[in-house]
Amino acid sequence: MKKQKKNSEAILNIAAGNIAALSDTNKQFDDYFMISNDISYFDGTDSDVIESEYFKWQENKNEKIHMICTMDTFEFMSRTVIMFDRICVYRFLEHVKRTDVLYFLYLISRVLKSDGLLDIIVPNYTILANRILNEKVYDSNFEKEDILTTTELLNDKEDPHCSIWTKDRIEKFLTLEDRFEIDKIDESYNFDGRDIYIRVLARRV
Repeated sequence: MKKQKKNSEAILNIAAGNIAALSDTNKQFDDYFMISNDISYFDGTDSDVIESEYFKWQENKNEKIHMICTMDTFEFMSRTVIMFDRICVYRFLEHVKRTDVLYFLYLISRVLKSDGLLDIIVPNYTILANRILNEKVYDSNFEKEDILTTTELLNDKEDPHCSIWTKDRIEKFLTLEDRFEIDKIDESYNFDGRDIYIRVLARRV
């Protein structure tokens, strides 16, 4: 009997924090090599060690390996030789300056395999704009609602939101240089208890 091929993926989870990479389907992976990349972690593994471990994993792909990387994500993607099957960017793209967005997407395209999956979650500024237009500032629940609206629009001054995202904007920027094709867009995605996000699944061309 022919042995069934395993599902194995190399995954980069950008600005991961404590949020795991999500699955786009019900498919389960037998093995993976996952890098959680976030400068806020206390400690991580040197990038050269990560790459060495990746090439060992590539030989037989019979393990589930999770590594922590504290290098700036722009620097990591510009220097690594690892090619990923999946890249997750959850609640980070809005922190990328508008002038850096195309470069950031270029770096992703550089390290994402052909037909690899790009999974993005960003605040939907169309929903947020409608919240402002329809808010009732004298209602008893205004303070609670305003926390969500303000943090998702502006965040805090140490880590501000620097780019605006709507369905049309994310479609435009992802497809502008013919590097990605859109698989699916959910304009009211519920994430971390809030239903004001866009989730986009796109494929590397």
